[in-house]
Amino acid sequence: MKLYHYTCDHSINAILDEGGTLKPNPAPGWQRRVPSFVFPVVWTTDVDIRTRADAQLVGLAQLAGNLTNCYRTQYRLIVPRVGVVPWEEWADENADHMIRLLLEDSPGADPSRWFVSPTPIRGARLDEHYRGRQV
Repeated sequence: MKLYHYTCDHSINAILDEGGTLKPNPAPGWQRRVPSFVFPVVWTTDVDIRTRADAQLVGLAQLAGNLTNCYRTQYRLIVPRVGVVPWEEWADENADHMIRLLLEDSPGADPSRWFVSPTPIRGARLDEHYRGRQV
């Protein structure tokens, strides 16, 4: 199974400049600029996003231009599986129950397709064959 990390224009250069290093959000919790909760993990998925429905599986459809100024599926990185665990396994031990329910119950979401790492992932590489999808 291939794992992917999707990102936007304002994040891709920092990732590539650091040799494909994906880092957990350094400021987890409720965000002021975007009304959402951020977990301290790197998010990955096995979903090959081609449509809005695909983006909904991983919770990115709502972010595409609605809550942010960028679209989160512009770039795709292929991610090594080192240190990555299923979301549900990590969330059982680490996620607030109510926030988890809000996230997992978003329209079209499929948490079984989410994988996370609480530590940086090194060696992600840009998928040159992927053409960014504005979903």
